Amino acid sequence: MDDSSRRKSTRRGSAAFLMFKDLECKEEMQKVRLAGFLRELHKLAIEENKEKVRESLNETVHSTTTAQSTADAPTDGSISLKDVELAELTPPQANAKIEALHGGEKFDSDSLIHLIQESVKCLGDEETVVDLRALEPKPQKLTVVGDLHGSLACLQNVLKLVDMNEITATGSESTRVVVFDGDFVDRGEHSLEVLATLLLLKLSHPTNVFLLRGNHEDSMTASTYGFREEIEDKYGYEKADDIWYEFGFLFASFPIIARSETAAIMHGGIPMEEFDLDVVNEIGKELRCELKTVVDPYDDDERLIQGIIWSDPSAEDGINFSDRGAGFQFGPDIIDDFLERHELKYLIRAHEPFEDGFNHQDIDEGGRGVITVFSTANYPDGEGTNRGAVLHLDEETKEFETVSFEFQEKSGGGAKPYEVMLKSFVDDNKSKLTKAFREAQDDNGMVSIGQWKDIVAETLELPDVPWSDLQPELAPTTEPEGTEIDWQAFLNKVSTKIPKTESLAEDQLSLLHEHKDKFLNIFQILDTDGSGTIDAEEFTSGIKMLNDEIGEGGEKMQNFADLFSAFDIDGDGEISIEEFVNALNNSATLKGVTDALDSNQVEALQQNHEMLLVAFKYLDTDHSGAIDREEFQRGIELLNKRLADRHQVGDPMALFDLLDMDGNGEIDLNEFNQMFRVL
Repeated sequence: MDDSSRRKSTRRGSAAFLMFKDLECKEEMQKVRLAGFLRELHKLAIEENKEKVRESLNETVHSTTTAQSTADAPTDGSISLKDVELAELTPPQANAKIEALHGGEKFDSDSLIHLIQESVKCLGDEETVVDLRALEPKPQKLTVVGDLHGSLACLQNVLKLVDMNEITATGSESTRVVVFDGDFVDRGEHSLEVLATLLLLKLSHPTNVFLLRGNHEDSMTASTYGFREEIEDKYGYEKADDIWYEFGFLFASFPIIARSETAAIMHGGIPMEEFDLDVVNEIGKELRCELKTVVDPYDDDERLIQGIIWSDPSAEDGINFSDRGAGFQFGPDIIDDFLERHELKYLIRAHEPFEDGFNHQDIDEGGRGVITVFSTANYPDGEGTNRGAVLHLDEETKEFETVSFEFQEKSGGGAKPYEVMLKSFVDDNKSKLTKAFREAQDDNGMVSIGQWKDIVAETLELPDVPWSDLQPELAPTTEPEGTEIDWQAFLNKVSTKIPKTESLAEDQLSLLHEHKDKFLNIFQILDTDGSGTIDAEEFTSGIKMLNDEIGEGGEKMQNFADLFSAFDIDGDGEISIEEFVNALNNSATLKGVTDALDSNQVEALQQNHEMLLVAFKYLDTDHSGAIDREEFQRGIELLNKRLADRHQVGDPMALFDLLDMDGNGEIDLNEFNQMFRVL
């Protein structure tokens, strides 16, 4: 690789992509906390001997929906392995099943479980550090595939670049090896199909295909990022429980590292000074296959594996804690020492997206260093702008090449990935942002560009994001070439919460709710084209008509523009009847709840919404969609133990009484979720 190519591959990326990476890292830190909380919930269940919770780390979280009835459950699949000897699976047999899988069919549940169990046997026989040098014949060409994250389209593209047909044609004499370097699941819609494909390839090419564990091959992590819900959607609750139980063993069976003459391959990287592959291999097969999760590690072995699958390279020397909330950041000096002691040229890893699909961080003129390869294009799930890549390493020349690809044209429509993630972080910090902006605003309610950048960076704790580059799109000035920003318009644009009641006086909100039925009749009259929406001008006309209906002496609606802005949820300049009714009903019902909370409680609830939701779903053991006072208290007390005093959500019984709005002794999940939409 020449210097110009290397410079291109090591650039950090565009402003939008950098924001996405930083937001994703911050989101990952929250998910790590959530996964650790799941493990604590499991521990609580074991201690209390809950009958409906298996003594397995795989039984700790359920879907956000209520239980499906048997009649509504998805039908079992059409792909069967009943008459297939998986221990002797041939490439043609595997290809036939893969073709059916990629054509939209799915395995019947018994066959899927059988596939998982046979794969566990195969993978569990491999050492924790797979020594590719021991293969006969010795590999001459090594291909590494990075994160696939449930993208079936990317996997199909990757398989063409890998050329599995050539490996199949040469059979046991093939000198080619393919290493799939973890993170097969989560974030995409087809994690099951991706993982099942890889298992079929492994069983049919056991000495040419190797699968390593990524940080998402973890029963807790995959529960928080969506893979478990995908299984439930495709197989229904009852069958999904059995399938998920087996997936826990599969995650634990994956080897952690592969090494060749030239490179060490692992998902994340180096977790400590003087990191030694022989020490990793001392984690024997049996012990490794028990570690279904390594989040919130309990012992040194779990800590070591967590560090390997979560860590990232850094430009700064030494070992430092990772911003992800798990793993470490390791510098050039650590890389140099590791490669020299193991007589290697490269550390090849995945775990981290780059715009071109790869990155080469070299530490000397010979190109020694770390190569990152990421094989999901348009990440995540087809929404992004990055390319995917695979890496080919020639073991004889010790040179590598990367091949980048895209799997779809950019449509230019829809929200960008960083905008979707930004909304979540703004929602979690909306009260803090509002307070900071109000303190900084001028007499006209505006802030300067510099004030906007400083407040957003400090409040969201994202100082490295290039806010100057993103400001014109996220928060344009009120006048072309101007210097003032309408911060309320910015928050309304990037917030998903409804309605925006902070802009409404309490009497106005109550008045509008009181005359809701009259306004709905007026709405239908004004909607002359039957589209179900009205614009700001029509809305103003409707409010004036409502005021006329109220008559002399009655209290009238004021501030028409503020009212319209409060209910124009998506900011498109129109209000749908559905938007109006939902926002009005939610605000009127829940305003009493939110008014009863102090600012610290609001902030704590916002920041811990996801963990509270998981606790709710976990404690709802009968999937009824509601939990009682005792269950709620246990979950909140456990959560508060994990939080600093200033982040605790307060007295669980007082909070329960607020949320139990109908006084029936239970909290409904829908009511619980609605509260967070108006906080």
